This record gives sequence, structure tokens and C-alpha cells, in this order.
Amino acid sequence: VDAVVLGFQLDYGYYEVCYATRCLLENGAKLVVTNRDYQFPASKGRKLPGNGSFVAAVCSATKREPDVVVAKPSPYALKAIMADAGASRVLMVGDMWSDVEFAHNAGADAALVLSGVATYDDAASWRDRPDFVIEDLRALLAPPPPPPPP
Repeated sequence: VDAVVLGFQLDYGYYEVCYATRCLLENGAKLVVTNRDYQFPASKGRKLPGNGSFVAAVCSATKREPDVVVAKPSPYALKAIMADAGASRVLMVGDMWSDVEFAHNAGADAALVLSGVATYDDAASWRDRPDFVIEDLRALLAPPPPPPPP
């Protein structure tokens, strides 16, 4: 095994963490992760463990960090999407810290939507803060507020 790829999957368990750990420690495999989201929103307002929870388990067991993060918050995917679309200005809308970093790392603006994982108070504590905070996606369809008076 030359690489261990950790992407979100609902049936991760102890066996998968052990196998990944063995591949990394015994084979010198590369650790590639899709994202480090620690939670994701589920039904009824629940927040469940995300891919980052499993990444953390493997990193802890191997005492190493990923060799590469191929999606958020790394800019590769968003830069490719922007280039393909010919977009010069982009607003990335997301519900957690990695979405904000994903946007900023790719040179896009970031809007935090509060209908997902993060709260306004969460965002206030992040080192990389969103450019906009909106209650839900309907805010994107509302007319902008008037500018402040001169």
C-alpha cells in the first residue's frame, strides 16, 4: 500500500483505523485526506462526527499529520472550479471553519450560513473569519441592505 486516503464514509470503525495505522507505520504510505471537517449537520439539528474525527484518530495513532489535504481547506479544488468557470470573483457559502478557509485560500469571499454546523459565536473565535454571515440560504436571494449614509 503506497497511500491511505481518508474520505468521509459512514461505516468507519476500529478495524479501518488499525489498518490505516499499520499501512502508514509499517509501509511508509502517504496519508491523503479529503477534508478535516470535525462535524457535519444531520437531521433534526444534530451534529455528527465528520471525516476530521477519523483523520484525528489516525493522526494520533501514527503521530503524524496528513501529507496532503486534497479538498477543503486546501485551495486546489476551488481554484480548479473557478478556472473552469472563468470566474474572477467567487462567493463560497459554507457552514463551518473549513469552508471559510477553503474560500480564502483560493482567493474567494466566504459566507458562513448559520443553518449548518457553526454558530455566530464559533465564527467569532476563528482566526480566519467569514466575510459575511447569513442566517440561511434565503439571504442570498434578498436585496442587499442600503449603504450607510455619508
